[in-house]
Amino acid sequence: MSEHRGESGWKAFISGFLVGGLIGAGLALLFAPKSGKETREDIKREIEKLIEAGKTKAAAIKEALAREAEELKTKAEAIKEVLKEKGTSKEEKV
Repeated sequence: MSEHRGESGWKAFISGFLVGGLIGAGLALLFAPKSGKETREDIKREIEKLIEAGKTKAAAIKEALAREAEELKTKAEAIKEVLKEKGTSKEEKV
C-alpha cells in the first residue's frame, strides 16, 4: 500500500513542478514589459529549464526503480533458495 503512495507522490510532485513552472512562466510573460523577441527567448529558456528538470527527475525515478527491482530480485532468489531447501529436506524424510 505504501508503494502506491510513493508512486502517486512522485507523480504529484512532477505534476506540481510542471504546473508551477508553467504558471511562473505565464506570470513572467504578463508582467515583464519586453519585446516579442526577448519574450520568445525567455519562453525558450524556461521551456529548456523545465525539460532539463524533467529529465533529471526521470533519471532519478529510473535509478530508484532499478534499485527496487534489484532488491526484489535478490529477495525472490532468497525465497527460491529457502523453498528449494525445504523441498529437498522433505524429500529426504520420505
